[in-house]
Amino acid sequence: MWRDKIFRFGIILVLTILVLCVCLPWVMPQDPYTQNLEEISQPPSLSHPFGTDFFGRDLFSRILYGGRLSLTIGIIVTFFAVAIGTIIGMISGYFGGWIDVALMRFVDVMLGFPRLFILLTVVGFTRPSFGLMLVILSLFSWMEVARIVRAEVLTARERLYVKSAVALGLNRRRVLFRYIFPNILGPIIVSATLMIGSVIVIESGLSFIGLGVQPPGASWGTILNQGFQDLAGAWWITLFSGLAIVVTVIGFNLVGEGLINVLDPKTGEREL
Repeated sequence: MWRDKIFRFGIILVLTILVLCVCLPWVMPQDPYTQNLEEISQPPSLSHPFGTDFFGRDLFSRILYGGRLSLTIGIIVTFFAVAIGTIIGMISGYFGGWIDVALMRFVDVMLGFPRLFILLTVVGFTRPSFGLMLVILSLFSWMEVARIVRAEVLTARERLYVKSAVALGLNRRRVLFRYIFPNILGPIIVSATLMIGSVIVIESGLSFIGLGVQPPGASWGTILNQGFQDLAGAWWITLFSGLAIVVTVIGFNLVGEGLINVLDPKTGEREL
């Protein structure tokens, strides 16, 4: 796996961002919420590598803390969305018949709704909050995973070892989780990796238009919104927050693409 250049570059990017956002804020000398009216809108310097914002707060510290929040949202939403999609996809693919038809029609209906429009509508008519964002994003992000898992289960259930397990009289739950699930983990992991970047983009978009994380909290989208208020005078706010989003999303996408190359879904054998 490590020999794949795409995967290697992507994992280095992701691990670097995770270490910076999770570990570095604990030892940072600058408090991301401390205002300093004497250093308002200062450009990048040795004391403030990313400059300061409109309240004199250190932008480097705020982007690290904002990254922790954005990554937390991306990982939590992905976990629940993948869990929901995996369960529905496994049930649909394994049992087939009217259960498969009903679940897949439900998936088609959910996919028929424009996700971003629904998110904007729900958040717009309620009070934006961290918990609400997690729930909404999770409920509208699982459908693609369900389709992928269903397709993998349809293939896996026709394999000899699965048919042998069924012939031996093993119950369906054991067949699903002991013989089928371990062999479809590859596509699930790839889907999860790619979804994290997608969720971060959606969360950043909602926060950018004021429907996501609310001040004084700061996600990358919130910081990006603040920078757009004075793009000409404080360009570094938009530049560095935007770069944080772009680099993170690229990193997760490269990891996903690298995993696809390593796992190669077209072959029968998958190595994690």
